[in-house]
Amino acid sequence: MIEVVKYTADKKEEWDAFVSQSDVFSFLFYRNYIEYHQERFQDYSLMLYDENQLIALLPCNIKNSHIISHQGLTYGGVIYKTYTGLQRTEQYLNAIIAFLKGKNITKLTIKLPPFFYSSTQDQTFHFVLNTNEDFQQATDIGAHLYTAKHQFPKRCVRTGKLNAYQFEFSNDLQQFWDILEHNLNTYHNASAVHSIEEIEKLRRLFPDNIQLVQVIDKESGCLHAGALVYVSRDVVKVQYFATTDEGRKNRASDVLYYNLIRHFKDRASYIDFGTNSNRDNTINRSLVSTKEKFGITVHPVFTYSTEL
Repeated sequence: MIEVVKYTADKKEEWDAFVSQSDVFSFLFYRNYIEYHQERFQDYSLMLYDENQLIALLPCNIKNSHIISHQGLTYGGVIYKTYTGLQRTEQYLNAIIAFLKGKNITKLTIKLPPFFYSSTQDQTFHFVLNTNEDFQQATDIGAHLYTAKHQFPKRCVRTGKLNAYQFEFSNDLQQFWDILEHNLNTYHNASAVHSIEEIEKLRRLFPDNIQLVQVIDKESGCLHAGALVYVSRDVVKVQYFATTDEGRKNRASDVLYYNLIRHFKDRASYIDFGTNSNRDNTINRSLVSTKEKFGITVHPVFTYSTEL
């Protein structure tokens, strides 16, 4: 019989050890990342046991009586080490639902990671949720690149533009963040999910996983475009991307896309370019088109919700 318990701080080492061996791996699932914004999200992460053996995790938070996996993370879902079969996956979900009902939780929302975060590309949990009549599905549009089969389309970026810029890694997050916040505020009436202080803290916690890449105009020495990337086991994710007004005129983003792909395609199987929706949930077709000209393809990102 599967036992579901709520995560407590004394289980941190056990949680992190399980994450490090999981099929769907991301450093975002480590407790240090989940808890960096614990003052904003009330943690309600769950651990599943069978005969005192940890078999699965569900990173999530609670908002009123609504369990969400996890608002402080890009994606969530049930984490397990290896594929255990359709029936076992159904048992995981049923045990979670029974536990939450016993705690008077009224709603459950699970945002699944894209398929390529699973080392085996296991989609069983997606199938179980999709075929469960109690769950409602919402679909976003993501974009990714499979590096083993990738080839740059012809003329995706002009040689002259490439020669005008220097591609480099940087530790100067403040300059990049100022550009990012300006763009989000000016063009999208929004702000970054993270503050600069939070990102600086996360970089100290995960220095090998959070990296800043940028392109510098050789003539002026100015930063024209940058991207903050998250490096997990076999996936590199573009978490934030920003271009200055001058860089936008000179297509600096094209140069950054090209160099970012060229650098990471030999270091990861997939590059995740994030979702491509506007704030009203319509597709940002201009953004999709920009990415597609570099050989990037789209994929669905699924979120499931049910009233309990």
